Amino acid sequence: PFIKVNCGAIPENLIDSEFFGYDKGAFTGAVNSHQGFFEQSNGGTLFLDEVAELNKEAQVRLLRVLESGEITRVWGIRRISVNVRLIAATHRDLWQMVVNGQFREDLWYRLNVYPLEIPALSERLNDIPVLVKYFYGKYIHENNLSNPPRISREFLQELFSREWPGNVRQLSHSITRAFLYCEATRSQVLALDPEDRVLPRNESKEAVEERQRRQIEEAIQTCSGKLQGPDSAAELLGLAPGTLRSRMRKLGIPFPRSLRK
Repeated sequence: PFIKVNCGAIPENLIDSEFFGYDKGAFTGAVNSHQGFFEQSNGGTLFLDEVAELNKEAQVRLLRVLESGEITRVWGIRRISVNVRLIAATHRDLWQMVVNGQFREDLWYRLNVYPLEIPALSERLNDIPVLVKYFYGKYIHENNLSNPPRISREFLQELFSREWPGNVRQLSHSITRAFLYCEATRSQVLALDPEDRVLPRNESKEAVEERQRRQIEEAIQTCSGKLQGPDSAAELLGLAPGTLRSRMRKLGIPFPRSLRK
């Protein structure tokens, strides 16, 4: 099984019953027992989307099951063993939240087994043609268009020339707006809506990388080579340690001698 959970959409008073389930009679209306997310995903995967939205109390309860591999239902007395692969995702900087006291450090280490960083769309512009092709085909299929506007080279160049602070979701919405704009203007060539508020790129890729390289090198020097933890370069730059290391490798910045393997 693959169970997906939006952590930001669960009311605080339902955290226990949703994650760990409940036995019959646990509360008014509980006429039958109910399996929580951990039991539902037993033998499979539990995907916690926006895990940073969990409050401190929920973080403690999540830490317990990750340490013991056991859950107890609300109103239950029996410990239930679960074997679950846990995947957690967030758009926020969890390490910075740890530094600020908003996220438990022990839970962060428990979750941070094999981190996968998805770069911003502005850092992988070569993905734009593939994404445009996907969203273009998806829109045509969903709206059953028999004679859709075509994609021009000028349209792709315009997309390459812009910043995408909203990443892939923003690109998707811009393509949808382009279809609607073409429908309104009866154009046979896909074009961005002039009212679509997408910021133009003010710097070349080389200028952006040079600025990032200079900022990282200055932060490392200021922090005496310390990359993570309190008073570190990652904290000074407002980056997760994994993100900082990834950017250092990308920009060819050597690691401090004490961290080289």
